[in-house]
Formats: sequence, structure tokens, C-alpha cells
Amino acid sequence: MDLVVSVWENIEGSEGQSSNNTGHTGVSEENKKNSNESMRLGEEDMEDNARNMRPSEQKHSINSGNNRLTEEHMEDNAEDPGLKTGHVMIKKVITDFFPVVECVCKRPAVNEEEEDLNSETLGNHDADPGAWPWLVSVQIASKDGTYGHTCGGSVIDNYWVLTAAHCFKAKIANNVEKIMLVFGLEQISRFSKDTYARPVAEVIKHENYNPDTESNDIALIKVTDPIVFTDYVQPVCLQYQKLDIAELKPCVTAGWGMVEGKGRRADILQEQEISIIPTAICNQGDWYNGSLSDQVLCAGFKWAGPDRCQTDSGGPLVCKVLGAGKFYQLGITNWGLGCGHKIHPGIYTSVRKYIEWIEWKTSKLGEMQMVAESSRKASINRKNSAVRLQVYGFLIAVSLVSLFI
Repeated sequence: MDLVVSVWENIEGSEGQSSNNTGHTGVSEENKKNSNESMRLGEEDMEDNARNMRPSEQKHSINSGNNRLTEEHMEDNAEDPGLKTGHVMIKKVITDFFPVVECVCKRPAVNEEEEDLNSETLGNHDADPGAWPWLVSVQIASKDGTYGHTCGGSVIDNYWVLTAAHCFKAKIANNVEKIMLVFGLEQISRFSKDTYARPVAEVIKHENYNPDTESNDIALIKVTDPIVFTDYVQPVCLQYQKLDIAELKPCVTAGWGMVEGKGRRADILQEQEISIIPTAICNQGDWYNGSLSDQVLCAGFKWAGPDRCQTDSGGPLVCKVLGAGKFYQLGITNWGLGCGHKIHPGIYTSVRKYIEWIEWKTSKLGEMQMVAESSRKASINRKNSAVRLQVYGFLIAVSLVSLFI
């Protein structure tokens, strides 16, 4: 946004010179006021459009030869497209060269012909480019500094991605420089001009996440630079209210998970249609035997069929609401007993149960609270260290005194 402000300041300077030149013609104070108001409104329009502008045809220095990215490429791909100063018709420049894509939780225009989804075209099926624009590849660096796909995630706004807590061990979550998010990705081994990456600013795992039971398996990732929305990168709608399962068709998962449970990861993004199964059925004795709470969803098929596998952890379960034409994220891929098993469909964290948590953590107040909490813990640690030093000093003193008695 600094570049945008710079552009506007340049325009204001030009307008100021124009006003000075026309001052001899007797411009009224009312006209000046109206002009300033128009400039203010223009600035707001400009900033709204700038938030949604498409990335330019930038050259990505991503190493796609071995389907990984190196640390040295992160900074190049993290840059947002900029605007050059000196354009007076700033709004026209933005709309002409950076077309705005409306975010309405639908599949984008590039896939309009695919709106009528059905199980015949989905099921371990290669997805078209831009088919699921909210899908994110969460990549973690290995010891040699290259990045590999680890989990999925979903874009929920310009700075935040929703995923699963179990994707991040404590050591990784605290070393965000080893995590990178890739947007607009279709093929792991080959990055297109519509693919770009973002470094990570922080990872927020749910405070009550339990790795033993996988309860509260939800996390948020904040990127360092804004996520630019394009035809191939869009946010998903979150489920705010309880929806009638009968009105959700189709429900789809997508990702680069293991193919048919054989340990072979898909290179091209896979999509498949599944069904939401009532928790009461999934909790039957020969299914999950009452182990599922109301904080999760059960989805797959009552008979053997496709469902997601562990390398798709954190990816979204989305459903299209009949009549609305929009896709809503109902779940976050959590766990399951194998792939495509008849009575062990996939388990997903229910997004609706965590809407308030998501809203709080992504709000300014939530961020301020986290900073304050971090400072409080640091202060407690310093005090505890001081107390320990005093105790150690006392013990040493007692030991020295005992030597001379």
C-alpha cells in the first residue's frame, strides 16, 4: 500500500500545482471543497481496487525441477505487484492493467462451464487450473533448505489461511521462516505464471488442541504480505450457520494426497465429490464406536469410495448450497482410518464450531491480545529466571559457609 499512497501523493502534488495555476481565475472555496471530497473518494476507490488487483506477469524464480522451492526464492515471490508513480488517471490504470476479480465464494470465471458438478466427473480426478482457487499448499523446509508440500489450507482473506493444527509440530510452528504458502498451484512439480508464494508471519494453533485425541484440530496462518486475489486465487466462504445436509450438493475435497492409499502422492491437484454422513451413523459400533464429538464432521461414502488421505491434512471440505451457487467451507481435513474404507470415512474439524475463534484471532483486538499474552509470558519467564538465580546464589552461599565451619 505504500506504493499506492506514493502514487496518490504524487497526484495530489500535481493537482496542487493545477490549483495554484487556476487560482488567478478565481476558483471558489466551495469548488475546492468539492474537489478535495472527490479526491478523498477517489483515494478510497483506488485503495479498494488495489487490494484486489491481479499480480503482474512476473518472472518467478521458483525451482520446480524437483517440485520444491528454495529459501532464496521466497523473497522474489513474496513481492506484490506495484504501481508506478506519475499516473494521473490512477483508477483507470488499475482497472485497465489489474482487472478486479469479485470475491463471491464461487468458482471463478475460468471454470464457469464446470458449475454443474457430479460424481461422474469427480473422484480421484485431475482438477482444472483454478478449479478451487482458495486451496493453498502449505510447504515446510527440509534440512537442505528446499520446500515440500506438507498440508493443505484455505484462503479466508487477504492475510489469513485456515488449516489443521496437527500440520505443525511445536518446533515448526515457532520457526515460521521454515514455512511457506503457495497459492494458485495446480501441479506440484511445475509452477505456472498464476502461482506465487508468501512467507509466513505467524502460526496460531488452537489453545486447546490435543494431539492425542486430535480435538480442536484447527490453526490459522498469517502471511507477511497481502494475498493478491486473481482468477486463480480467491477466498472461500465460511459456514456461519447450520446448513441442511440435503441442500449441500456437491461436497468436494481437493488436494495432492496419496492416490488410492498406495503411498504415492498426486502431482496434479485431485478433486472428488463426497457426502456428509450424519454423526450418529459414523458413531455406530462398527464405525467409529461413539468416539466422534459434535466438533467434527464425518464425510465420505457409506460404501467404499474415495476420501482424502494424510498428505491432504488441513485442506478444506467445501459444499455448494443449492440455490445460492456459493461454496462454503464446512470442514478442515483432520484424520481418518486409511483411505476410502467402507465404514471409516474421513473426519473433518467442523468450521461452524470455531467461527468465533477464527474471527477473534484474525481481528486487531485478537492480535493485540496475543502480543500482550506473549509479553506476559516473557515477563513471567524473566521473573522465574531471576528467582532461580537467587535460589542458586543462596545455595552456593550456604555451601561456601559450610566449608568453613
